Amino acid sequence: MTFRDSEKEKYKKLKPKLFSLAAQGEGNYRGRPRSFCLADDYSSENLYEANRAPAIEYFRARNITWHDGLDKRRLPSNHLCCSQSCCVNFLYPMTTNPKLLAGIFQHFYQSLAEPLLIDEDKPLPKYLAFEWIGA
Repeated sequence: MTFRDSEKEKYKKLKPKLFSLAAQGEGNYRGRPRSFCLADDYSSENLYEANRAPAIEYFRARNITWHDGLDKRRLPSNHLCCSQSCCVNFLYPMTTNPKLLAGIFQHFYQSLAEPLLIDEDKPLPKYLAFEWIGA
């Protein structure tokens, strides 16, 4: 069994502990029902609850599409092994919290004194930005 397959099995078993009852159903991914995906209407639960609404709005405001996202790629993927959702879950809190960002990155860049706002992201400045490849 590959690492990816073992992760799919692990997430499938964790669904009852991590997601609402409605989200636990099989979701469709690439045209087929998959047990390691969230039910289609609940793909947003792939994001940590505290980040969910602001992260979805962040992507919407910047016209960033979600990798294999639902609702015409305006919502996160329902695939529980989605690397983009994983990145958003870990990194989104740093978009508005310079102390958290510095506290983590100073372990790698000791000379980091102060995170600066990304001013190219006007009118929605943040301390950390997510990539997008276009529509």
